[in-house]
Amino acid sequence: MADFEDQDQAGLREWLARLAVQLERQYASAQAAEGRCSWGRLLAVVAAALSWIVPGVWVSLRLVICAGFLVAFAALVRRHRRFRFQRLQIEGERVVAKESLRRAGGAVVLIRAGTRPRQPLDSSAILTPCATTGVTFSLTTQELEDLDIYAQPVGLFGLLNRCSTRLGARRLRDILENPLLEAAPIRRRQKNVASLADNDRGRLSALGSLARLRRMDDSMDRMVTALLGVEPLGHAIGFTILSIASILIGIAILVSLALVINGHFAATAGFSLMLINLIAWRLLRPTLARHWLAWRELSPVAALLGEAALGAASEDSGAPRTDEIESLISQLQKLAAFAPGLSRRLGWLNIGGPMHGVVNALILYDLHAVWAVNRHAVRHGAQMIAGLRAMAEIEALLSLAAFARESAGPVCCPTIVEGAPQLQIQAGRHPLIDPAHAVANDVKLDASLRLALVTGSNMSGKSTYLRMVGVNCLLAQIGAPVLAREITLSPSRIVTDLNVSDSLGGGESYFLAEVRHVRRLIEASPDSTCVLGLLDEPFRGTNSDERLACTAAVLEYINQPGKLSIVATHEQQLAALVEQMPGATNFHFNETLGPQGLSFDYRMKNGRATTRNAIEVLAREAYPPEILERARQICRQGMKPQ
Repeated sequence: MADFEDQDQAGLREWLARLAVQLERQYASAQAAEGRCSWGRLLAVVAAALSWIVPGVWVSLRLVICAGFLVAFAALVRRHRRFRFQRLQIEGERVVAKESLRRAGGAVVLIRAGTRPRQPLDSSAILTPCATTGVTFSLTTQELEDLDIYAQPVGLFGLLNRCSTRLGARRLRDILENPLLEAAPIRRRQKNVASLADNDRGRLSALGSLARLRRMDDSMDRMVTALLGVEPLGHAIGFTILSIASILIGIAILVSLALVINGHFAATAGFSLMLINLIAWRLLRPTLARHWLAWRELSPVAALLGEAALGAASEDSGAPRTDEIESLISQLQKLAAFAPGLSRRLGWLNIGGPMHGVVNALILYDLHAVWAVNRHAVRHGAQMIAGLRAMAEIEALLSLAAFARESAGPVCCPTIVEGAPQLQIQAGRHPLIDPAHAVANDVKLDASLRLALVTGSNMSGKSTYLRMVGVNCLLAQIGAPVLAREITLSPSRIVTDLNVSDSLGGGESYFLAEVRHVRRLIEASPDSTCVLGLLDEPFRGTNSDERLACTAAVLEYINQPGKLSIVATHEQQLAALVEQMPGATNFHFNETLGPQGLSFDYRMKNGRATTRNAIEVLAREAYPPEILERARQICRQGMKPQ
């Protein structure tokens, strides 16, 4: 995968703007063509009817003319479907192009949903991943909050999410919450993302195809539930015999009715046969209803699934694809092949009203309709589920690819290494900070330098720096590009303690919650994987003496092979301790006090901090002068009563 450092965001915006205008014209043209076909179909039907009733024309000639108009009607129906498909495709691409235009250049905006996607009501309807699996670890609630995964108004998930379906959003959620711990799967996903990121037209076309599935999430969940839970209706031979018998009985009923109309007395036989069908229908109704309810009103979503899968799978701009992407496309093609047939059969279940009982009395209609749906779902359900899994995977990968392509540089593909733990970031930036204001910083940790202590005054950038490191490492381990000039890392378990809160409902105090979070860092990794710890002011929930003692003891303990740690603090005593520890070093952020007040450059520097600004911040917020003077006196002389 090539780095995106020099990608032309201005050129991308210009291309997207031109594409949006072009798609507007194409949409108007397709809409007009669709309208002409609709009028043409109506005129063909009217003409066929009029040709049949024209007086003074031979019957054979009227048949020929009527048949010609009906053939024209059938041709116009096919053209209308084609133009409708084109219109929906162009409409989706138009929407996606405008969304991409909003994000191009790395704008921190929410395009799709930013909240955590909920699970389906039926837990058995959860799709399993179908590509790039491997050993993972799960982020805890602490990491999700510390790294702003679902923060409002825009968190990391919201920034990445370009999925039109809840299925895709769930897959993106699972990828983000379960980073990979093996180099090979990470590299495979990197290649998949790169192949989509390098193909602007194909990516937008695929996203546009899937956009037609928006607002269909509940129906798609029901579709997944029905496909995963489908079972044969009953013994095939028995139902075959029953269906044939019902058709023969229906024919016999129609013959009886015809005889009655012609003056023959056969009504008793006809009513007897109808009674047999009605009794059979009542006996079969509970079984049929159970299967019918699972598929109720799913015909539209099945049709849209087929169209969306066809559009997403058919786009081929000639750009190279990875083997995994080709496999996903192949599964989408099967979904596109089988979903329309299911949609047609599901449409047969929609009959209702007085005619429902009549057709069941004639031929056991519900039996034929439900059996047709069930047989199709049993035969092709596994392929359709595989196609839905592939669709969810492709949507998640497209989201990561869009993030890669639309972010302002430098953006790079991480280098994943195995062996001794290491982390090196050059010019790393936080993706949730506007590129115009983001300040790049570096980090380098390895076997010889395992612990970095970051000191600095308030608001100087310590916490943002820790989050920048954590977010970019997370992106790297899900196979996504990162906002840095270069990043090299070994897969690690990420453990954070940046923003602790108490839990009154759980009976857990602030300090106890913090103690338990930090303990995760000192515990050994269950699989001997490297642990990357990011701590901000550890043990700040207790008194200063014990906070200093506990933090010092923890720093000494975690400064060992297999652990890489970055700890932010205000404590100068800890900085002095770190200077004496092998494998540890000090960094700091500082500020400048000028005529306009405090100013920050947010750049990390070597060594410990030599400035502090708490009293100046109080002064800037207009605290009374006597408080400020007393605070300065206490700093100079220590705590003494006045």
